[in-house]
Amino acid sequence: MGIVLPTLRSWYFSEFASGASEVLSPAGFRVELINLDVDSDFLDVESAMFRKLFRDARSRTRPRRLLFAGTISTEQAEETPDSARVPVLASGSPLTSVPGIFVDNRAGGRLVAEHLLSLGHRDIGIFDGRMSGKTDYHVWDLRTDGLRDTVREAGFDIDSRNVVQPGDCPRH
Repeated sequence: MGIVLPTLRSWYFSEFASGASEVLSPAGFRVELINLDVDSDFLDVESAMFRKLFRDARSRTRPRRLLFAGTISTEQAEETPDSARVPVLASGSPLTSVPGIFVDNRAGGRLVAEHLLSLGHRDIGIFDGRMSGKTDYHVWDLRTDGLRDTVREAGFDIDSRNVVQPGDCPRH
């Protein structure tokens, strides 16, 4: 089983690989980490790197099963997390989709807001987690939208002075 990681530099992907290996190894799978070493959490299935990965998966020297960690960079606005699909390639077949597991980032933002509101907080802020050089902001937009929508539904709003943009860390 090949575990495809965007990068090993992220604690998240290292933990993902460790957890998957703890389950797969005792189940009899030989685990191989495939580090794409890209400066992004997003996996572009249309890239030359992915085409090579899929070609290699058809050879006998590479894992024939792949487990992807990371965000598939496609719009899935109409799909719910339990109906999400992941692009895959089966030996000798074209790129297709199979069921996958996705993080519901909007719901994550909503849960954060609900927790803060339940503690009585009303003056809520946002630290925007976008990083320079990373162009796919879909995840951050969903998290922020979930948080903002929930705060507004509770009858409050987030003051623009409480939104810290990337690189805009005031020194107090």
